[in-house]
Amino acid sequence: MVRNGYACAEVADRFAPRETPDLRSRTRHTSVWGTLLLSSPVAAAACSLAFASWFPLGILLAFWAVAVLRAARKARRIAADRLNFLVFGVHVYLKEVPRLVGQLRYYCDKHKGRRTLIDYKTCSRAVYRVNAGASQP
Repeated sequence: MVRNGYACAEVADRFAPRETPDLRSRTRHTSVWGTLLLSSPVAAAACSLAFASWFPLGILLAFWAVAVLRAARKARRIAADRLNFLVFGVHVYLKEVPRLVGQLRYYCDKHKGRRTLIDYKTCSRAVYRVNAGASQP
């Protein structure tokens, strides 16, 4: 997921907004939700300590429960049981943190002047022969 966030940020930054509107919205979505996932528990704990109450942590847990159930509801057609629904719902939100890390790495590399190229290589014919037998594509 870190590589995914890095690549999305790189492509969204390289090309015009007209060419990649979906990647720009994806990077914005990742920035918002990744930041919320990292900062909201800290803010809720600080408020709980400041007010000497468990109420802010309860609100945070209720908010995340509603968000996870909302995402899990969309997975009804994919998964067969409720446990898989919940795992999917949690994954929908937790995957944003590594994506945010990838985006931050890209912007830090860009700021430092480092240019990296993510190279996606295909299998060579020799590897294909070993894995799939003697036939070639």
